[in-house]
Amino acid sequence: MERMSAIEYRTRFLRSVGAALLLAAVPSGGLFAQPPVNEEPSNWLVGASLGVPGVDPSQLESELFTVGVHATRVVPGRLGGDFAVGTMPRILFDGVLPLGARAGLALPLALSENVLLVPSGGASLVAALGSDGGSADAGLNVGGAAMVLGEGYGGLRAGFTWHWFRDRGGPVWLLEFGFVRRR
Repeated sequence: MERMSAIEYRTRFLRSVGAALLLAAVPSGGLFAQPPVNEEPSNWLVGASLGVPGVDPSQLESELFTVGVHATRVVPGRLGGDFAVGTMPRILFDGVLPLGARAGLALPLALSENVLLVPSGGASLVAALGSDGGSADAGLNVGGAAMVLGEGYGGLRAGFTWHWFRDRGGPVWLLEFGFVRRR
């Protein structure tokens, strides 16, 4: 049997982690499962996303892809909370635990019964913990997401966020695609 190179092993591992996180966001009845008859759906949409960060708008940093979870309070026309936490699995192989978090407000706008445009803004935090210690940086973010909801509890989400950090000269952006589910 041929031995895998370190790069092949990392690639397979990262694909497996991404697939497992996305599958974990899908309920057992299916992503678009119908809610129970007597249950009122929550105003919170939670989910998992894969993302690609970048600094230059014309260049994706695909090796540094992100895996994250997010929650947004969705009541069209009313401000609600918007939260996300994520990591970069590729960096874990270097012995560093990278974490990013976003907390702020969102204003969901209903384009139709099942399509939402959700602009948001707030605070960002990035941190890295390793054997030599850690570091962190705080900043601000602004962005938005488009959500297409099914007839049941589930849907799809695409988001784009610009982050400005105190110790960095220019913005960092994150493009995300994932699933959402009413909780």
